[in-house]
Amino acid sequence: MITFKKQGDDNILMIEQEEVLVDKEKILEGQFLAIVSYLDKQENLLEAELFYHLDENEVNEFLESIKEGVQHKYQLSEDLFV
Repeated sequence: MITFKKQGDDNILMIEQEEVLVDKEKILEGQFLAIVSYLDKQENLLEAELFYHLDENEVNEFLESIKEGVQHKYQLSEDLFV
């Protein structure tokens, strides 16, 4: 499960129980974020790969190049972080 939250002045991306601090500059630029999560047979998170880019086509190409895992794509904005 992927959630976005605000903690003080920090913007946090949560993938299962793992927290990642998201650079404010990436949010201000409206960068796109691709997330590929790799799960075990019990659906537990093993690893997540993140890819940020200003160009949505670059993010789409990244996702297309990886044929496994659970894939998600977001455009970063302050509204994502609650």
